[in-house]
Amino acid sequence: MNSNTIWLRIAGTIFGIVALIHVLRLVTGVPVLIGNWFLPMWVNWIGLLATGFLFFWLWKLTLNVIFGRRNVMEINFIKRIRPENTPPPEGVPMAQIFEIKDWEDLHYFDDKILLLPTKYVRIFHRRRKDEGFQAKKGIIKIINPVNKREIYRQYYGQSGIRDNEAGLTSLSMNELGITSGDVELKIKGTRLFVGRMYFLWNHPDIIVRVPAKIAVISTL
Repeated sequence: MNSNTIWLRIAGTIFGIVALIHVLRLVTGVPVLIGNWFLPMWVNWIGLLATGFLFFWLWKLTLNVIFGRRNVMEINFIKRIRPENTPPPEGVPMAQIFEIKDWEDLHYFDDKILLLPTKYVRIFHRRRKDEGFQAKKGIIKIINPVNKREIYRQYYGQSGIRDNEAGLTSLSMNELGITSGDVELKIKGTRLFVGRMYFLWNHPDIIVRVPAKIAVISTL
């Protein structure tokens, strides 16, 4: 959190406290005497509207500073994630394959989307704290405008992927109703909390999905 965000939050909090004072006076009707003049209630209504507006506006600004606006980007080519030394599906050329190491678990990538590492800043408008970690908390919403299907996957920075490309497993491709090669997909970053909730609620692994739904339902 930078200094601008801190000061915006401090100012917003001050206006919020003043708004609460106006509310308390309107509810209790406590008389306020300024010299020989009693402060009328309509002054508190005006003050409540003004300070309440400033409170919400300043806090909204802080959220924009932290999260930024999410850019919608296009993906025009999908590579199918496959272990190396594993023959590709019949009719799928090697140009449409992204090979991972034999010791890497293919299912580990079922909830991820492989993207160019430099896309992270452009998608989320923030830098990764540790560039050594490829998988971060950033959640990507993937949209197929043709059939209106959408899925949520975790960002995974991967060299060897071009700017307009992405890597997905067969499971993710089936959910989107696409095949490897030329596609028309749209991606955008999600808010930290909301994106994580959608990601867990619709997670491709039932071991993750079911406990997440139980935890949410149990809080209702």
